[in-house]
Amino acid sequence: MLCTNVERNTDLTSLYFFISCVLSACALKCYDCIGESSENCNKTTECIVFYSSCFNQLSTSPIYNGYTLAAGSSKVDVTVKTCAGFCDEGSFSTGVGRNFFTTKCCSSDLCNTEISVGNILSLNGKKCFYCDQQNCKKTHHCYKNEDFCFSATVNSEGAQATAKGCISKFFCQKPKTVFEKGFIRELNCCQGDFCNSTSSTSASFLLLVALLISANLLS
Repeated sequence: MLCTNVERNTDLTSLYFFISCVLSACALKCYDCIGESSENCNKTTECIVFYSSCFNQLSTSPIYNGYTLAAGSSKVDVTVKTCAGFCDEGSFSTGVGRNFFTTKCCSSDLCNTEISVGNILSLNGKKCFYCDQQNCKKTHHCYKNEDFCFSATVNSEGAQATAKGCISKFFCQKPKTVFEKGFIRELNCCQGDFCNSTSSTSASFLLLVALLISANLLS
């Protein structure tokens, strides 16, 4: 009986090491950086089991003293690259300058190198309202896969503010994750030109980007 138990334990140990070796050999490798430009992102990571995608998040916004301005002002880019257990592609944008936030997914080793901005910024003909520092009745022309208009109520330094623009269906399906973090009190998506017409105090694009990244929409 003792010999049988020893043999069984040996078999289980061998099986464990075999599975570990197989999983290690098959593990996806992705670039793993936060806040660095694509050309400066050299750090890599080996994804854990069941994380089968690499993703790349990019947000860009012309800014000055914390406020978004027209194109041509100084610009801030935020890049996030790593492994993902679930990943889907989408973007949202506002009309101030060339503000946009987008995600791209792929499934081969070190595939999350960069995002082609030119492809993202092709217009699709849809129009939505966006907010500037004066009001929320400005016209924004939506990019590529942004098929919805959005209006988001966010918590900003103890007060509520509104961000508006164009958005992909993917982000419209994920608001519950953000609500749990307490940053975004409400995210409304709608289809049809200028359907996001409700007016209120505006929030900056950078604030919305920061909240969405913090809430980890792709988890």
